[in-house]
Amino acid sequence: RHMYQSGQRHVLIYSLLKFVNGHLARVTTPAEKTSDFSSGVALILLASLLGSFFVRLDSFHAAPYSRKESLHNCDLALSLFESSSATPLGHIRSVCTAEDIVDNNERAVLQLLHAVKVLYV
Repeated sequence: RHMYQSGQRHVLIYSLLKFVNGHLARVTTPAEKTSDFSSGVALILLASLLGSFFVRLDSFHAAPYSRKESLHNCDLALSLFESSSATPLGHIRSVCTAEDIVDNNERAVLQLLHAVKVLYV
């Protein structure tokens, strides 16, 4: 059984983006599609907002210009979700990798967002 069937896919995406944008709206422009997470910046901001901690601006690339910088950002975001003291997502790399996010593997990104939503709602 899959997390989502074809008829429910758009509803799932809408629901997850609504959850994410409800938090990100305070600090950045809203995400419109899963590929908006490929730089890792929105995920870093989301992790810091949900975890109520500050991420130093020099620890990530705010405007990544290369795949390597985007991978760094996505890896940092996953690490932040894994180590959040409130509700750790220790299993997150089995669901989604930094490469999945940068390559816009929609299924993996949706699974990541779903796992985050379940823990923070």
